[in-house]
Formats: sequence, structure tokens, C-alpha cells
Amino acid sequence: MLVRKCRRGTSLVDVVIMLFIFGLAGIVFSASFPAAFRANKEAQEYKTATALAQRKMEQLRGLNYQSLTYGILYQNGYIDQNYTGQNYKFTSVDGVADKLPSGIGSIVVSDDFTDMKRVTITVSWASVSSINRNIQLTTYFVDRRTRKVN
Repeated sequence: MLVRKCRRGTSLVDVVIMLFIFGLAGIVFSASFPAAFRANKEAQEYKTATALAQRKMEQLRGLNYQSLTYGILYQNGYIDQNYTGQNYKFTSVDGVADKLPSGIGSIVVSDDFTDMKRVTITVSWASVSSINRNIQLTTYFVDRRTRKVN
């Protein structure tokens, strides 16, 4: 009996198995590509929102305790004209809506203590996956004016 040691070419079964493996790899790649793109876009939105909030925080840190009023903030171009109570918006001034989908920037100044104000900056937007997201930064301003002690 003679055994063939040399096989020439490939069989049809080998070709079908190879095509199946390459097809499966292509499907996995094409299915993961949109998810990776969406995750990248959301990361970009978080980066933009954080940069906007940090920029606004640095602008406000240049002010003193007495300057945290609507009149001074609006006059210096830090906030928009529209506001509600202690909730100021900076959506138009910094172009938040242009940089983020449905973007809104707000500043809340609250008098928590006698000589201290808490400033909370929030940037909100609707992400690629239509989920409402926000970034929030908080700092405190202390009144450093000298006082007479009785």
C-alpha cells in the first residue's frame, strides 16, 4: 500500500473554514467599531465640559468675595444676562451650546456661612447616547476684609 506524503492545494472544506473564520473576525470588528466611536465621542465631550468648567472657575478665582454679585459678574462678561436667584448662566458668554450638544453652563453662588460663599459651576449636556451628563466643580470664597472686634 502506497501512502501519499505530499498534498497539493487545499480542499474545499479548508477554504470554507478559512472564510468562516475571516467572516467572523470581520463581524466582530464591525460590531465593535461603532461602540468604540461612541465611547471616544463621549470622552471628548467630558474633556470639553471639564475644560469649560475649569476655565470659568479660573476666571472667578481672579475675583474677590465682594465681586460675586450679578452686577459685577455680568459687567465683566462672566455670565449671561438671564439669571434666576443665585443661579447664573454662562451658556452664551462661553459658547457652551456651540461646543456641546444641548450644552448649558451655570454658576450657583450660595452664602453658606457668614463670611463664606460657595460657588458651584455646572456644565450640562446631552451625550451622544442621549443621556443627560454634567460636570460640577465647587470652590469656596472667604471674606478677607479686616473687621473690628468688640
